[in-house]
Amino acid sequence: MKQQLKNLIERVLIARPNASLEDIRNLVPVMRDKSDDEIEKMVTPIRNQRAKRSR
Repeated sequence: MKQQLKNLIERVLIARPNASLEDIRNLVPVMRDKSDDEIEKMVTPIRNQRAKRSR
């Protein structure tokens, strides 16, 4: 995943920690043509990493 896209997803998750896939799709224009599975594959590792840091 490109670093710039990863940073953008992280910022969305900071602003909206419980963002749904639909929210992410609407907030990140590059993601609009992606399927739910593709978005989930990108977002899950970032959410897991954030969860580990918050412990």
